[in-house]
Amino acid sequence: MVSIEVKRRAWQRAIGQAVLNRYVFDRSYIALWVTAVNDRVLANAGDWGVGVIAISAASSRIVQEGVLCQPHADLQARVRDRVVGRSVSLP
Repeated sequence: MVSIEVKRRAWQRAIGQAVLNRYVFDRSYIALWVTAVNDRVLANAGDWGVGVIAISAASSRIVQEGVLCQPHADLQARVRDRVVGRSVSLP
């Protein structure tokens, strides 16, 4: 399972949340507008093993892979059991 924290600009907050997601998900990413992705963001995300996705109105691309995590099996199972098979509504 993969997690993606999407933020417009708040990359520090996104990284913090993505780090916590590593306890549950196999890979964790942040997704930011392409204009917000820079060397500082990539370095900080990389320090925590978090991947980075650059998004624009027309496309998205992984600019830095997230490391393969070793999530807590019980936590991952609980999330999977609650989420898989359910649709998610976006505002």
